[in-house]
Amino acid sequence: MSATAAATAAVAATPKCNFFWKPNDYFGELSQWYKAPFVCDDDAFTTVDEFVMFQKAKVFGDAEMATKIIFGAYVHSSTYANMEREVKNFDQEVWYEHAFRTVVLANLCKFTQNERLREILMGTGDNVLIEINPQDKIWEIGFSRYDEWLNPNRYAAKKTGMAMMYARDLIRERLERGDEEPFVASSELPEMDIEAILKDYRARVQKLRLYKKGRIVNHHAWKKLR
Repeated sequence: MSATAAATAAVAATPKCNFFWKPNDYFGELSQWYKAPFVCDDDAFTTVDEFVMFQKAKVFGDAEMATKIIFGAYVHSSTYANMEREVKNFDQEVWYEHAFRTVVLANLCKFTQNERLREILMGTGDNVLIEINPQDKIWEIGFSRYDEWLNPNRYAAKKTGMAMMYARDLIRERLERGDEEPFVASSELPEMDIEAILKDYRARVQKLRLYKKGRIVNHHAWKKLR
């Protein structure tokens, strides 16, 4: 194989990634705040974030907050810290046990109940999905200190991309079986080994090598931020 051919093959084999955050940015449809109505367990939601807040309220027995969300009275907070304070009796350690499955379920419902969005998600192929929310310190931590960003004990919102990739795999499996029925209930969510999923995600993200000693080394990936 010639040097040129080898270089081309190496580039082709390099994992690609899709960065996302705000609804109006690149790949805004992937944003957890993108308005895409869906139903789960007979309750209607406007965004993934709204669903996550509803589940938080249920887990911690905050009926007042749950009611506000269902009737559209909830207004998203500007920071995750405020979100935690809004739900009564919120305990981050307890939420760890529920967060990942919650985000997976929300995205399964969102992307299978909206055909156009499903096509966009499937169009990302096997790309690594990375949420770059500076309010959640992913910008500072994620691109300069991988270990802290990918630590399974960190706040679950930092695993949004991982949860979406897992949801994408589940949707793809259904489509390959010829099943285009949407996810509409939590009972449809399969058992999952979260630690194994995290390990796979960690390996795939590290292969991107976005940063090396504070210097951008993957310009193709970086351009998607601009």
